[in-house]
Amino acid sequence: MTHGLAFLLSMLVEGAVGALLGACLRERFNLSRLGASVRAGAAAVIGTGATHPALWVGFPGLMAWTGTWRSAAAFCVAGLSLVETLFYAAALRGCWRWSLVLSTSANLLSFGIGMLLVSWLPKAP
Repeated sequence: MTHGLAFLLSMLVEGAVGALLGACLRERFNLSRLGASVRAGAAAVIGTGATHPALWVGFPGLMAWTGTWRSAAAFCVAGLSLVETLFYAAALRGCWRWSLVLSTSANLLSFGIGMLLVSWLPKAP
């Protein structure tokens, strides 16, 4: 999977998950369904847009440091979730705990869907 395709997939999945969870948790944020959905979806897309390029730059070094792809991927998902929590908290009026839940959920689902799609793609010769 190319970086561009992975970036697009991440933005689509995380934006949709953020918007859906934002709408479901609207009462926690004291916002309307549409307001919570738009804010959470925008935070997901902006956060992913800010963190994904840094992931590409830092992943090879992190993989060398940890020694395995899986360890590096686990560190990346955890780090991305923490950084993207800032974007959610800014959009959702400082609800830090729920922002962390939204960010972690969106990142884990995006990672899982990406791994599933990669397993279905044909291997390069």
